[in-house]
Amino acid sequence: MKGTDIGVEPFYLYRYLDEEVFRFNNRAYCDRDRFMMVLGSVDGKRLTYDELTRSYEAYYAEVMP
Repeated sequence: MKGTDIGVEPFYLYRYLDEEVFRFNNRAYCDRDRFMMVLGSVDGKRLTYDELTRSYEAYYAEVMP
């Protein structure tokens, strides 16, 4: 691993992979463009503490029924 990711706990692996997949799928864009894409996708959305801290199983049960 390189950069700011010095280690990934197994519990958070799916989040790390989601980030890497996003970067790979949008590799033609620079960091600024990717950042603007992310900002555009979260505009008007709300993230609660419960959603942020829910378990891995609950996350994937909702995202991939």
